[in-house]
Amino acid sequence: MKSTELNLIPFFVAVYEEESMSKAAQRLGVSQPAVSKALKRLREIYDDPLFHRSPVGVTPTSFAGDIYPALSTAFKNFSSTLSASRSFDLRCQSASSPSPV
Repeated sequence: MKSTELNLIPFFVAVYEEESMSKAAQRLGVSQPAVSKALKRLREIYDDPLFHRSPVGVTPTSFAGDIYPALSTAFKNFSSTLSASRSFDLRCQSASSPSPV
């Protein structure tokens, strides 16, 4: 598998799952041009169009279907690791906070 910039993975996963650039942008809380720019970079990395546009949204290419499981799993694992880390940080902060007297 080619090297992918980690910050691009959520864009790919959102477009794949939403089947729409605008819905993916809304889900990610970014503009539609930001999604287009991220997909352009992914197309360059993978040398594949990744999605075909249609009047009702986008459909993944067969290559996009092949890489989706790995990228989706990587994204979910990364997200849960960050969530666990934040939770741990909050517990450490509250444990080290001085008790009110």
